Amino acid sequence: MSLSKPIYNCLQKVTLLLLLLLTLSTGAYAEIEVAEGSLDGDLYSNPSQHDANISKRLKRIYAQFPGLAEVEVKVDAGVVTLSGNVLAKDVAVKAAEIAGRLPQVVAVNNTLQQESAIGERVNPALEKARSLLTAFITWLPLVLAALLWLGVFFWLARVVSKLDRLFGRVTPNIFVARIAAQIAGMLTFIFGLYTVLELFGATAILGTLLGAAGVVGLALGFALKDSVENFISSLMLSVRQPFSANDLVRIDEYQGFVSRLTTRATILLTFEGNHVRLPNSLVFKAVIINYTRHAQRRFDFVVGVSTDIDLNHAETLALDTLDGMEGVLKDPKPQALIEALGDSNVVLHIYAWIDQTQYSYVKVKSEAIRLIKVCFDEAEIGMPEPTYNLKWLGAKGITLSEAPEAEAPSRPKPPQASPVAESRPKGAADLRPETDIKQQLDADQASNDENLLDDNAKKEI
Repeated sequence: MSLSKPIYNCLQKVTLLLLLLLTLSTGAYAEIEVAEGSLDGDLYSNPSQHDANISKRLKRIYAQFPGLAEVEVKVDAGVVTLSGNVLAKDVAVKAAEIAGRLPQVVAVNNTLQQESAIGERVNPALEKARSLLTAFITWLPLVLAALLWLGVFFWLARVVSKLDRLFGRVTPNIFVARIAAQIAGMLTFIFGLYTVLELFGATAILGTLLGAAGVVGLALGFALKDSVENFISSLMLSVRQPFSANDLVRIDEYQGFVSRLTTRATILLTFEGNHVRLPNSLVFKAVIINYTRHAQRRFDFVVGVSTDIDLNHAETLALDTLDGMEGVLKDPKPQALIEALGDSNVVLHIYAWIDQTQYSYVKVKSEAIRLIKVCFDEAEIGMPEPTYNLKWLGAKGITLSEAPEAEAPSRPKPPQASPVAESRPKGAADLRPETDIKQQLDADQASNDENLLDDNAKKEI
């Protein structure tokens, strides 16, 4: 009896708990059913009204597009049916996409057909052409005024780009002045173009064009690297002027007279009369020897004399010969120095200076060698040939020293000078500078207008 009462109480509590859970669950289901009932009433209480709203909204949207204004729209239970004719297939696809984006649309039945009637397809094109013609007639006076204004600035830019002398007052270099004038002309035209674009309210295009020009210029810079390098080298050579026209120079292994300097190359005229065209990029980086920059130039040559003569007498004789020679400068004085003791002779090194503006370098050097040879011959100063000691091994190993002494061959006498050579006095040779090369240089420079070298420009020392 004591055990049944607790069990009874426990069963009673469990029963009450089940009743409570049943009550709560019944209320939740009631709320869900009410909510679903209200939603059903909101959505499906009047389906025809929803279809009409979808149809009206689509028609208002299609009315905003010229190609969709004539599309017929039917809606039944949320299914949209599109019918009618359109000018292109993409227009029909666009109409179906618009309809599919609306809420409460279940599906889209697209039955639109492409218009095939000539009148229906030509009329829109004629209307568009008519509108373009109207716009052209409206803008024509403004376009003509803009073209006239742009033409004025184009002419003004050409005038400014030719003011080399005006910009020459700022910089003495003619090439730099020419570039400055061209840049000023370009800026003038750009300013005129900017005013025209401002007139049409399209100044943003100029920024786009300048940006595109920068990109194109960068690409061209990489593609035309050699040409750009030659142009920059031309500018640097024109400013620094390491040589002038008609200068005798050596550029690496090339030697000749400078004919002209262009925007791409340096033209040399060799002693043989040939043209050597050197890229300015190579010239700018090369080792340049300018033989003409200074009027005084030293020539030298060596002569071998016998070892049994008085060397002081030979030096004095050579110096006296050079002192009395035409074309050799007295200051700096000529020099005769002993350079080496050879196997069979003593080597004298002769130095002398000339004025290149008055005399020819090669002619004076040649005449100096000739006169010293004549003078040494008159003074019986021998210039022996090299002597060699030979050992010959015969069949029995006999050397030349053991062989019978043979008479030494007599040295042949020098040939007698012709009467014409003897009649020519010392220093009577024509030592003036060559005129043939000078005439060729003048003719070559006269036949070409482009020359960036300026005789009045400051020269590089």
